[in-house]
Amino acid sequence: MLSDAPVERRFEGLFEYFAAGFVEHATAGYARVQFAGAGSFNGYSVNGLEGFARTGSLLAAVIYSKHEGSARWAEILRTGILHGVDPRSNEYWGAIGDYDQRIVEAADIARILWLTRARIWDELSREQQQMISTWLLSATTKHTPRNNWLLFPAVIGVVLVSLHAQGSDGQLARAHAAFTEYRQYYLDQGWFYDRPQNLSENRPGAAGAARRAVGPG
Repeated sequence: MLSDAPVERRFEGLFEYFAAGFVEHATAGYARVQFAGAGSFNGYSVNGLEGFARTGSLLAAVIYSKHEGSARWAEILRTGILHGVDPRSNEYWGAIGDYDQRIVEAADIARILWLTRARIWDELSREQQQMISTWLLSATTKHTPRNNWLLFPAVIGVVLVSLHAQGSDGQLARAHAAFTEYRQYYLDQGWFYDRPQNLSENRPGAAGAARRAVGPG
């Protein structure tokens, strides 16, 4: 990235860096990517889910662009997601609760599925699709901080509707209501605020509780 190489090659190198790290630190079933370093208060399992979801979105974008080697990444993401949502798997991501970091990561899982629909979702069996949608749908009914977290269940719901997932009835209306509430917190020039009540409403340590503003994007 810091060289004088053409910009395309520099971004290619950056992708290779993240992709190599993903594979190196992934568990056997690819559902968790346990990057080295200090863990968060969310615990080992959720840290691994975050490692998968955040880098998986990059891999999904590469698949969407039909980049060379995308078939391999599609199989890795498919394997990881199926292990992650399966309660019988030792790499299960766990049940989603109120104010749960899994809600945030589930939105990225939904984005992965949307970007890779033709390569992953459409190739799954009905039972596999149901297992995935059941896990994701559970995130849309949980309590969240009343800030940008409102958008995560909304994203999940809209994606599941677009995938024609079982059980997604009513998700568009719920997503619209969440977005309407979020728009109330708009300040100016792309900035939103977290209302002060969040400090008392959120569970201790919930991500974003102490932030006063959420910037553009």
